[in-house]
Amino acid sequence: MPITSADVKSKLAAASWTNRDNVACQILKDASSGDIKSWNVEAVLRLLYNLVDGYRSADDIAALKTLAANTAFQPGSIADAVSIIKTVKSGNPAIQTELKAATVTQLYAAENKRMSFGEGWLYEGSTKGRGQLGQSAYDDVRNTKHFKAEYEAWATRVLIARVLKKSIEGYSDFRQIDWSTYSIVIPSSYGSAVQFTDLEDFVVPAYLAIKMQAATKAGRSAADVMKFGIAVYHGMFASVSAAQTAVGDSVNWAPVEAHLLAIGKKDEVDYVKEVSK
Repeated sequence: MPITSADVKSKLAAASWTNRDNVACQILKDASSGDIKSWNVEAVLRLLYNLVDGYRSADDIAALKTLAANTAFQPGSIADAVSIIKTVKSGNPAIQTELKAATVTQLYAAENKRMSFGEGWLYEGSTKGRGQLGQSAYDDVRNTKHFKAEYEAWATRVLIARVLKKSIEGYSDFRQIDWSTYSIVIPSSYGSAVQFTDLEDFVVPAYLAIKMQAATKAGRSAADVMKFGIAVYHGMFASVSAAQTAVGDSVNWAPVEAHLLAIGKKDEVDYVKEVSK
């Protein structure tokens, strides 16, 4: 018979406090990989709690490794995040063809190149992290009209994967766990979220996708949608709008770029090129 999430909860609840880690170990020995993959957040966190509470035996560590290897809550890559974002924005051709994992790594590199000495590790301004976003961008990503459900599912997945990995290594970081409800607490502030690189790796491409969606218009190529989206992501909305007015073209990037270069905005243009290459 399969071992369900409800079984995990009831078996642990029925065990004495001193024997719950042994019961947790036995549950994981008896469960199939399919059983473990089906367990919900509460079941996984209840097992984690009882395996790390107090002395961790070799059996406890082995059980943690089994749980981490088979749970549905696995680490996520930038490519995974981008794939989810593209699925949400499946109706936008530019996002489908132009937004890639490489775009995000190029954006991180472009931002890092422009950070002043000490920024990011010695001090932070209103924008934070490798992608240099602020609270308003984070709120946009978490808005129901954009990526709220997907981001919450992503955050739950990667934060559980992270705490399992840390627990196996002997360093338990339970900052984002509410043990009273056995649930994950998703950061409400970007300052807290950006401390977890896996969260930032979703927020950055998601926010860029929002800007690309806004930059999508009739007659504009996918490549140009990407360039306008990157420019606005970088805080260039006012200068791009002024350039469009000056050149009399609100569709194409090339004349806007030429005007920006003519008025001394070379670094801004270079930023767009570096991220969109």
